[in-house]
Amino acid sequence: MSDSSRRPLRLAYFSPLAPQPTGIAAYSEDLLPFLAPWAEVHLFVDDYAPTSPSITGGPPVWNHRDFRWRRAFHGYDCAIYQVGNHASHQYLYHYLARYPGVAVLHDFVLHHLLAGMTEKPGLAGWYFRDMASSYGAEGLRHAWEVARGRREPAFFHYPLCQRVLDASLAVVVHSHYMQQQVQALRPHATVRRVAMGIPLPDNPGARATLRRRLGLPPDAFIFGSFGLATGHKRIPVALQALAQLQHEGQHALYVVAGAVAPELGLEALARELGVAHRVRVTGYLSEEDFQAYLHAVDVCVNLRYPTAGETSAAALRSMAAGTPAIVSDVGANRELPGTTCFKLPVGGDEAPLLAAVLRLLAREERFREELGRRARRYVETHHSLAQAARGYIEVVEELLERPAVTAQPPLPRRATQGDYLATLAQRLGELRLEGRDLALLPELGEAMAALGLATGAGPVEEEERS
Repeated sequence: MSDSSRRPLRLAYFSPLAPQPTGIAAYSEDLLPFLAPWAEVHLFVDDYAPTSPSITGGPPVWNHRDFRWRRAFHGYDCAIYQVGNHASHQYLYHYLARYPGVAVLHDFVLHHLLAGMTEKPGLAGWYFRDMASSYGAEGLRHAWEVARGRREPAFFHYPLCQRVLDASLAVVVHSHYMQQQVQALRPHATVRRVAMGIPLPDNPGARATLRRRLGLPPDAFIFGSFGLATGHKRIPVALQALAQLQHEGQHALYVVAGAVAPELGLEALARELGVAHRVRVTGYLSEEDFQAYLHAVDVCVNLRYPTAGETSAAALRSMAAGTPAIVSDVGANRELPGTTCFKLPVGGDEAPLLAAVLRLLAREERFREELGRRARRYVETHHSLAQAARGYIEVVEELLERPAVTAQPPLPRRATQGDYLATLAQRLGELRLEGRDLALLPELGEAMAALGLATGAGPVEEEERS
């Protein structure tokens, strides 16, 4: 840390906040009070009014459209961008590329974020441009077919995080796994690991009292999955395990604590398995109710595969609550000590293995309680919010301590096929042209580059650097 006599850092902070239905909103709201002793933070949000009490009366909150002039007026030391694979982050993507700062990369796979932009006027060009610049003609063809509804996006084949890595002065990740993924793709990027900060909640009440308030059966073995329910979170596996427990006579209930992606077909699958009466879907929860459910259930089931590189806040929050967690043995989860959670291998035997672990935890209450205590101690030691805030400040100060670079005119360079292809892709997305001439684009880009259309970036716009 630098000298404490220095004025506090002044940071521009871009992140979704409540009522946006994403866990990163809660993450930011938890973190911001711990940044306050080190920095003056100004929040820049999309077109809504934040509703969290922790934000009301706290740091200044501005609409993102005010950033340009506030940047000049306030003289921010750095911008911090919370980047996740959710539509609520779309508004900050342009600023991240135009005003580089520190990108906190919650997901290595950002394809969902970019593909969703094709549905919004003025944003479609980003998807086409980034697919073309990152993956060439192959990527552009894929993007076009996706935009026309001819195929589903190959999300995990094309992670599409390259622009974030290339534009950012530094990238913050939450796990060694993610750090390795980023460095493999961009070996020269400045990547720093800062463990995810998780609040240690007070117990909101006795389990029996919470179950009465929530309308949950007092004597059932209850396990839950928390956060947005998607196919990647292995909800069908949990339903199959529930069906097996029901067949064995176990009085079990499964709570899906969060919103459900429509394409999951959860209700239909539950009916097909004969367990619909043993499943409760809550929809999006307030923080108070989220905590109540976390403490009311016996076990948190937080499976996910394939992984987008994320560190699961839902799993860590359940562990912080002292609720035992079952996670998939992939990605960042492999860094969790085996004494703090159950790690389940993914594959053909996933459902029967999950049922076996749930059966054990239902029977062994003392073991379940000890696992919960160890989990909470681990989060308290390794994932404190104070440690996370210090990590952020250290990354920003590292950037500020680098030798100043005198601005120089850009060196002339010959435009490449990729430059033109990317720009043409962006224009296609903006104009929403028909795709019959798509096959000609690679040849057109190659011809334009071969013509030697002068030097410099040609039609590729130079991003302004802060």
